[in-house]
Amino acid sequence: MATLEPTNETPSNGVVANGPATAPGTPLAKDQVEYTRMLEKRLSELENRLLHLELQNKELVSKRVVNGDNVESEIDNTAKSPSDDDAGPEPAQLPIVREIRKLNWINFANRFPDQRDSALIELLMGPPSLEEEYKKDDVFCEKLRLVGAEEAQQLMQTTRERNVIRPGACIQSVRITSIPLSRELLEIFDADENTSSNPLVFSRPFVPLIHYFDEFKKKLIELKSEFGLTEEELEDESGMPPAGEEPLPITVMTFSEKTRADNICLLKDFRYLIQFLEQEILPLADMFDAPGRHKKVCFVDLWHLFRVGEYIYNTDATASFQTNPMSVVTADGDQKLWKLFWKRAFDDKFELKCYRIDHNGEAYVCIPTTFTIEYFKGEKDIADLAVYPLRFAEKKEELIRECQETGQKCKECLDGQFLLHTGWALTPDSQSSLQYIASDVIIDAGEAMKLHLNWKFNSRYPSTDTGDRGYADSSHVMFYWRIKDQKAVSSNTYNSYWIDDWVGRKEKIDYCEKDSFLSYGMKGKEKEYKLRDEDTVLLPRRLFAYVLQERRFVAVDIRNLSRVKKSAGGSFENLVIDPDHMSLLQSLVHSHFTRKKIQDSGFYSVNQDIVHNKGRGLVILLHGVPGVGKTSTAETIAHEWSKPLLPITYGDLGLSPANVEGKLKDVFRLAQLWGCILLLDEADVFLSERKPTDLERNALVSVFLRVLEYYTGILFLTTNRVGNIDEAFRSRIHISLHYPNLGKRETKRIWKLNLDRLKTIEDERATATNQAPLTIDVDGISKFAVQHYNESQQGKGRWNGRQIRNAFLIASALARYEKENPDSKSQPLINLSRYDICARHFKTVADAGSGFDKYLYETKRKTPGEVAFVQGYRNDSVNHKFSQMPNIHYPPAPGQMGGHPNNQGFFPSTPSPIPQGQGHYEGLQIHNAGARQSQTQFAQYGYSPDGSRGQPYQHGHDLNPVASPQMGMAPGGYGQGLSMGMGMGLNSGFNLQQPPVTPSKQPVQGSPGGLQHQDGYSGPTRPGDDDTDSD
Repeated sequence: MATLEPTNETPSNGVVANGPATAPGTPLAKDQVEYTRMLEKRLSELENRLLHLELQNKELVSKRVVNGDNVESEIDNTAKSPSDDDAGPEPAQLPIVREIRKLNWINFANRFPDQRDSALIELLMGPPSLEEEYKKDDVFCEKLRLVGAEEAQQLMQTTRERNVIRPGACIQSVRITSIPLSRELLEIFDADENTSSNPLVFSRPFVPLIHYFDEFKKKLIELKSEFGLTEEELEDESGMPPAGEEPLPITVMTFSEKTRADNICLLKDFRYLIQFLEQEILPLADMFDAPGRHKKVCFVDLWHLFRVGEYIYNTDATASFQTNPMSVVTADGDQKLWKLFWKRAFDDKFELKCYRIDHNGEAYVCIPTTFTIEYFKGEKDIADLAVYPLRFAEKKEELIRECQETGQKCKECLDGQFLLHTGWALTPDSQSSLQYIASDVIIDAGEAMKLHLNWKFNSRYPSTDTGDRGYADSSHVMFYWRIKDQKAVSSNTYNSYWIDDWVGRKEKIDYCEKDSFLSYGMKGKEKEYKLRDEDTVLLPRRLFAYVLQERRFVAVDIRNLSRVKKSAGGSFENLVIDPDHMSLLQSLVHSHFTRKKIQDSGFYSVNQDIVHNKGRGLVILLHGVPGVGKTSTAETIAHEWSKPLLPITYGDLGLSPANVEGKLKDVFRLAQLWGCILLLDEADVFLSERKPTDLERNALVSVFLRVLEYYTGILFLTTNRVGNIDEAFRSRIHISLHYPNLGKRETKRIWKLNLDRLKTIEDERATATNQAPLTIDVDGISKFAVQHYNESQQGKGRWNGRQIRNAFLIASALARYEKENPDSKSQPLINLSRYDICARHFKTVADAGSGFDKYLYETKRKTPGEVAFVQGYRNDSVNHKFSQMPNIHYPPAPGQMGGHPNNQGFFPSTPSPIPQGQGHYEGLQIHNAGARQSQTQFAQYGYSPDGSRGQPYQHGHDLNPVASPQMGMAPGGYGQGLSMGMGMGLNSGFNLQQPPVTPSKQPVQGSPGGLQHQDGYSGPTRPGDDDTDSD
């Protein structure tokens, strides 16, 4: 075997290797073999010379960058020459020993003259925060430059040998010194530049090393197959010197032999790296698997703490609106659980991209947010983080159950839509405008965000863009020290730190494609997604609702929402109105909803009107005296059919015709969208009679007329001034129902209903407070009710339904105060009642109220009904039923009139009798058919309309009427009967001097059983309807 003199040639990976020379019998000719060997020798010499030239002319950098920190360093610009005997070989030429070497920061960032080899894998060991290590290195380097050569040599040797590593230090960086192995890793990473000649460094948390571990193993198998190596060759360690020993003598190899040796060395290095990763690095990814094992975390390990796809607990979630109202509006501030889909690590912060689920009025959508954990030194309790994985929460099961219940209720509220709210809500007026709201509400986020743009949440799905691949940052410097000119000088070599955000992006995309909710949204199919049970924990606690009583949107807490419950026994059982009215309304409403359901199905579109889509609504006018159930009728209808009642007033619409039309259309649109029943209280404002002198009012009425005709829902109009309504509305109103004053029977029933309700209230209060309920004297209060009705008159102390309800509120408050304060001066001297609430309390209320009624009467000299009659707004004496139709007297033709010269031919010369029932006729008998009973009222006083005390009204004498501003005519002819709905007015200055007429109870001819009124009309009576019963 021919041998050559040893050379300085080394394998490309820097590991010294021995190999046999070319054996005789080779296929190559002898001269060819010799030529090849000589060529390889010359090439090796040229490579060495080129390397020295590069080192001599290499530009030295004045800054060293380590993990992003800049350390100033004055570096000698003179490169090492081959003649410097005190310096060892350059770092790139150091032989590589296949071992793991743990270093502190000074030894990791510096190379010293007496260092003769490098480990294949070098580990930087240190605490989580390396700031102190950086400072020590600065001091060390500065000291080397200041001391002499001998002292510097000793200092470097001592520092290298001691290699002080703090107790508890962990792996902060991994450096792979083999250039061929580094290039193989870069190729697996699909790096743009994979020909780096620098060692490759990975910093904690070692994301690429963990992510690509399986790819490393596959690559090892591929390379073994590609190189054609056997397992025995890989197990042979003859070419590797023992750690710490001098390299073996060099044997010159042929090109093919050298290549094969390099390949064997590469595969052995690769296998060694995989073993290291499996033992030291992969366990880091699982270090937080068991929550009880680790309760603290350092900043660089946050990547391993959080896992994509798991629930994140937001510890800063507010408990109520008062804490941070605006964050509750966005629902980010009170959302406790989020789902993590992306995490990003930076030098100064750690970002968590999470999402929750919300509803935009049409579909469930993704609402992303970013939680940021700022850099912190050392370790921190996991529970002290603003957000942390749910698995580390102490009350994990309780928290999950709470969020599931919240989410399930949110889902039910979105499905139910029409709900009752009782509690605090956030109004749109300002960021801290909280208001207590107890009202029916409609849940609709879409409409709320159209009106309040600042409430609109940012709905978007994760991007599928992976971004750029990772890259090797070669700006990180490692100092190479040597002794020159009797002092220590340093030159720069470089490490390539691998920077990779692509792994996190790829992990995000892979997860989003598996997440059922996100995958639907990313494909644009969010409307098709059916919410799963596990998704409910991500639903918000906040919803947007429209408050029906206040006609505005608010942000509500779902814990304050509940289902609207139907009254036991039916809503109509608690409504005291004419039974005929009730049955008529029920049939109309039922027919309307049935027809609408058929029309909405598309099978039926024909209606009674010849114009398409016109007259499809139902408009009902309820008119009469206040407090007798007009508004309650509309509320009961809505409650019975489980429909929202949307009340509107002229305050909501304004008075400008342009504004009214726009707002009215908006209200009608919302009512149709939500299936509401509309209630326009005090409708006479919009329905009032048009006049030539008020064009703006006329335009307002015209707008209402036009919009009303095309409304397709149910609209209730209520008014106690029906005489002021324009006649054009009569044909547009489907039915008008009159609500007269309450009779005794209705009054007694209302008292009974309120007594039953008071019992229920006291029982519920006792359950809630664990206190005994107030006892109620039912019999005594019922007798007081009859007595109070008999002793009072309409407009002079007699109570309507609303006043009876208010009396119960006041009486119960008085009774409770007396019971809780027995020594109070307000207590009666003698309390003979065995009950807490008795008739005495109601008498106190009645006495207080009668004083106010008396004051008003003394002020106006008229009852409210008389005032309304005089102004032509209402006639409380008219019944809505007649035993026979009254005769209607029209004004005679011009020229047939006589009397006062101001008549101008419009008023009859024969005086007309005054309509009855206004409370100022002595012995006047009034029939109230709405109460289904006759009533006899006796005026306790007499007066004339001008306010002066005098004789009672007398019929037959001269009248000086003034035309009513509402109707344009005087109430003449009423003695022979007047059509319902016609407005009337009287001049308060007329003079009546006819002797009083004694009321009679003679039956009207042709109407058996009826009671004749002195003005010529009669009303029906039924057995038992007489108000003069024994009660």
